[in-house]
Amino acid sequence: MKNILFLVPLLLFFVSCENSKKGGEENSKHAEPEVLSMSVDEFFAKPEGLAGKEIALKGTVVHVCKHGGKRLHMISSENGKQLKVEAGENRKFEREMEGDDVLVTGKVVEERIDLAYVDKHEAEAIQEHAGDEEQLEKVKKSMDKMRKQIAESKTGYISKLSLECTGVVVKEL
Repeated sequence: MKNILFLVPLLLFFVSCENSKKGGEENSKHAEPEVLSMSVDEFFAKPEGLAGKEIALKGTVVHVCKHGGKRLHMISSENGKQLKVEAGENRKFEREMEGDDVLVTGKVVEERIDLAYVDKHEAEAIQEHAGDEEQLEKVKKSMDKMRKQIAESKTGYISKLSLECTGVVVKEL
């Protein structure tokens, strides 16, 4: 009887190992897409074709949103451009990350800003800042700049890329 009690767990162990091997073989047939690895400078140097792709991005955090840590900004050392990284669900960035070099994995998201978007945003900003002439002037200048960029574009919109964090944020050593 003792031999049977010993054999049952051993048999279950071998069966589970065999199932995990089969699962591994199936997974290798359907390998996950390759994750591109790049720096923030490389991202800004050639952003074409990155929308929708999974990337691993290395760079310096210059800002973490103080209202819940739901976004951070990484900076290009070459041109000072900043890339917004959204934390995604069930994740938040710590303010202590500011100034750290990190590695973030995520999906590149494209937002297309057209004239309708600018008009809507401007109307909302006018309502929000009613009575604050200085702020309204800043909004107007910003919206006029976007309208000019859209008019000069071949596509009829401005493409803004950001990163939606899907993986771990690791402090670089």
